[in-house]
Amino acid sequence: MTAVSGDIATGTAPASLADAQEAFPGLPKHVVITHILRTEHFDDPADLARLPAVSRAMRDAVAATGLECEDLGEDQAVKLGCVSAVRRLQLAGHLTRQELLCKAAARSGQLEVLKWLRAGGCPWDAGTCWAAAEGGHLEVLQWAHANGCQWDKSLYIAAGKGHEAVMRALIEAGADVNTATAAGSTPLFIAAGKGHESVVRALIDLGADINKASFDGVTPLVKATQEGHVAVVLALIEADADINKATDNGRTPLYFAAQAGYESLVRALIEAGADVNKATIISATPLFMAAANGHEVVVWALIDAGADVNKADEEGWTPLYNATRNGHEAVVLALIDTGADVNKAGDNGVTPLFIAAQKGQKVVLQALIDAGADVNKATDNGMTPLSESMTPFVNVAQGGHPAIVQFLKDAGAV
Repeated sequence: MTAVSGDIATGTAPASLADAQEAFPGLPKHVVITHILRTEHFDDPADLARLPAVSRAMRDAVAATGLECEDLGEDQAVKLGCVSAVRRLQLAGHLTRQELLCKAAARSGQLEVLKWLRAGGCPWDAGTCWAAAEGGHLEVLQWAHANGCQWDKSLYIAAGKGHEAVMRALIEAGADVNTATAAGSTPLFIAAGKGHESVVRALIDLGADINKASFDGVTPLVKATQEGHVAVVLALIEADADINKATDNGRTPLYFAAQAGYESLVRALIEAGADVNKATIISATPLFMAAANGHEVVVWALIDAGADVNKADEEGWTPLYNATRNGHEAVVLALIDTGADVNKAGDNGVTPLFIAAQKGQKVVLQALIDAGADVNKATDNGMTPLSESMTPFVNVAQGGHPAIVQFLKDAGAV
């Protein structure tokens, strides 16, 4: 058995841990320093920071360039799978847990190093298997598990990182394809959210429940839609995912696609049978959200599919009110052209015209008036656009919109 000192083996290390005599075997040191180790080749500071840990020769080469690089911290060294950097931290007494040595070896797929560490008595935990799964190193993962390392959660990790082979092996070894985290996230949910189409399709083939939702009712289809992963959404649709299954607060995949302005997803969901008028628990429809965010093309797609242009939310706000409030002129014009009620007010009696006057939106005002908006319609507390005591008039006058004041008067406001 290799001797152990300070919780780590002190016997002969495998070749992958030995200090190489050349930074890049076969290349003269001056070539490495002058042409390879150049600042413009290191967009990510972590790449530069990792180099001195590769070997003594590389460390000397980096030092010769004069490039400044910080020593890798514990978390970053483990994440990068840089065993030599973790070893130096251990030898300096700065390593918080000896298990991180095995974790770093597993993360970078260094099976021989991992075997050497274990032979020397280095401890490990489930993090070793997790790291192997994260790096996609199936052989390392299988060896670790066969030698007593727990691999719970490895399936979630492999699915989230898009490692199909690792994921398949875990399921074939008995992992439950539909097991969920404490938050209710299944491997399919995780893979869908990360946009890993091949993993999503594989999980479906292996029996994953495509409609199993997380604790707040978010399905894999909803998650993929939220993240804008078109290929994953199409894969789930092909597998007959419930197009209209909503979250606990009533938001459907179409709602999220419309809200974000994902035209291709909106069209795909509509073609697959999405209910364009299905509203949330506060009665907000996909059109309501698309109008609020100014997504004109999506607005037209929803209207063409039969969206109700006058469907209001629980406060009485319509898509037209929303578009006007947020200054989306093109959407306002589209809604007016398709039959939006220009005089429909919210529960407080505020009309789109009232909001347009308050914000000084002349183009919107003109469109509303041309469509028959009542310039004298009062709110529930009796205020009209030109009432001397009303806040919107004061806002228009004091906000530098005298032209709007005159425009309203010319249109018959009193």
